[in-house]
Amino acid sequence: MKFIDYLKNLIRNIQYLSRYRIETEIDNFKYELKDETLEDMLFQYNEDIQDYKSLYIADENETIKMILKNPKSFCRMGDGEIKLMCGMDQPFQRYDKRLAEMLLAILETYNSDIYVGINRAYFHSVLKCSEENKKYYRLYGTQYRRFFIEHCNTKNTYIDAGFATAYFRFNDSYNFEAHYNAMKDLFKNKKVLLVSGEGVFEKLRHNVFELARTLRIIHGPSKNAFDDFDELISLILNTAEKDEIICVILGMAGKAMVPILTNKGYLVWDIGHMAKDYDAYMNKIEKNHINTRSFYAPD
Repeated sequence: MKFIDYLKNLIRNIQYLSRYRIETEIDNFKYELKDETLEDMLFQYNEDIQDYKSLYIADENETIKMILKNPKSFCRMGDGEIKLMCGMDQPFQRYDKRLAEMLLAILETYNSDIYVGINRAYFHSVLKCSEENKKYYRLYGTQYRRFFIEHCNTKNTYIDAGFATAYFRFNDSYNFEAHYNAMKDLFKNKKVLLVSGEGVFEKLRHNVFELARTLRIIHGPSKNAFDDFDELISLILNTAEKDEIICVILGMAGKAMVPILTNKGYLVWDIGHMAKDYDAYMNKIEKNHINTRSFYAPD
């Protein structure tokens, strides 16, 4: 490499690192500012807080108890789904207008047979969240909360979408052992049909379905599963038994399956990262920034 080319590359790298450092410092400043804003609100505006539009989201413990006591299908929505509904490609799924409309309909339509999952920290305290998650919710929670308020049908029952990803979500004071024991009871003596991206579940060392009576697996694409959506729906309808719980790990496409299959008489759970989360807990993966980002990246 010529010296001038080396120098150009060096300058580009310095510019990139400088820009990244500036963006990081801005985020840190915004995070600290959010803390101050929250403190001021608690001390000065507490009497008026009921004037804000809101949703009640059951916490992770209430969520598991509700599903155990009154089993229904559930579909979980987060920032990735919001971004896709707003027209943006996502790491798991490229934008598709039909898919975006199906996801939006889940929020806007009342369905007594489906629990709708939303990350509780958009509407409630983030104090028991890990530092990584606390920072994220403080920085970006406002815009996502406003989206949910605008589009959610208040007649629906809202559960905590984050109950399926407790390990990277909560800080180390959380009782993870009790949480995972309760979560595994959801599958105890049940017949499970898992619809999962190719190779996603198979690479895990620990099985969150270990208490299930039976486990069968149908594979779909690990990315852009909506490309095969209609074929997968047909395969499931021709394969699933009515006494099986259909658990889906298919990103946004899996969420769009929930109302369709529920209306056909099936119990459908959009478990997302649940199996991966349990495996991370059992492997005691260090919850640093790199591992957290890797956890949420496509498999």
